Amino acid sequence: PFNTTSFLAQASRMGHGPSRAMAAAQELYVRGEISYPRTDNTVYPPSLPVREILDRLRKSSYHDYVERLLERPELEPSRGPIHTTDHPPIHPTAAPAKRREGMRATVYDMIARRFLATLSPPSLSTITEVHLRLGDTEFLAVGGVLVEPGWREILPDDRPMTELPALREGEELTVREVRVVEDRTTPPPLHTQGTLLLTMQRLALGTKSTRHEILDLLFRRQYISGRSIRTTAAGRALVDALTIYGPDVTDPEMTRHLEDRMTAIAEGRATLAEVVDESRRDLHEVLAELRAHQPSLVRWLRDATFLEKDYGPCDACPDGRMVRRRARNGWSFLGCSRFPACRRRLRLSAQGQRLPWTEPESLPETMRLPSPTPAA
Repeated sequence: PFNTTSFLAQASRMGHGPSRAMAAAQELYVRGEISYPRTDNTVYPPSLPVREILDRLRKSSYHDYVERLLERPELEPSRGPIHTTDHPPIHPTAAPAKRREGMRATVYDMIARRFLATLSPPSLSTITEVHLRLGDTEFLAVGGVLVEPGWREILPDDRPMTELPALREGEELTVREVRVVEDRTTPPPLHTQGTLLLTMQRLALGTKSTRHEILDLLFRRQYISGRSIRTTAAGRALVDALTIYGPDVTDPEMTRHLEDRMTAIAEGRATLAEVVDESRRDLHEVLAELRAHQPSLVRWLRDATFLEKDYGPCDACPDGRMVRRRARNGWSFLGCSRFPACRRRLRLSAQGQRLPWTEPESLPETMRLPSPTPAA
């Protein structure tokens, strides 16, 4: 079953930003179509009226599948690895409202299909391993055939199995071609928002309600970028600086401890005053260290950010550098670092190509871009 983090991770795998998916889920909850979308739980409570929910879903596009589930004498929901008592896993609570295709429709479909899959029979497949020997070298081929789709009928696998041809043990095959391919091991793939959310959950960083907001903040402050997430120079400089001057801030243990203490308040093992006093004391020490080195931190971050935006010397003055800037309307251009003393500027295409600032006279007035004012 979906909890908040696994739901947002799945949305990310499907190409939807976690913040947008969470906003859509919140709207669906307010409209009474799904349960509360902020939960760590992946185990349905015994009190959940499963058949009643299925009965409501009869008035939906899942009607035929729901009818088959209701015909089963027993419905045994699958269980996830996290069992808490805060809220049940995310599930539909009513048939979807009639609406145009959009984010809410996509999110509802994700949640409804996952819910139905958790109530479905197992999916059965036969897996075949073929060991082939060519000279002194053995090769392995693996294939599979779906025997009973089970839950995969409502939640199809995006990576279908490869079926191998029928073979007999000891059968000799004709070698059609032999190729030697040079390759090298590749590093682990970069994080996506989905995998990073799951990693944050594993490390107990943030909460079910804040993890996607933390990622959104990192993107907005330009510490990270890209769908396959990369750190920016500013982000790396921030971490490097804090590692030296405020190492506790970059240690997951600090956040994990704070989350544990907040849980202790909820469970009655600690009082709010105790945790607040403890947190203030810890943060005061960190902030005192950062304030003591504030000039070094500012210089470190400024230099790192400048280097990432530096496009080389200005061709109009001896001391300036062409720096990437962002106009108030959002598009980028290059301007001299000595502005306003030097007003040299160039347009910057989406591919990073430098273009003359003056537009062709033949360009219609309605198609010309306004002269940008550097953002404050």
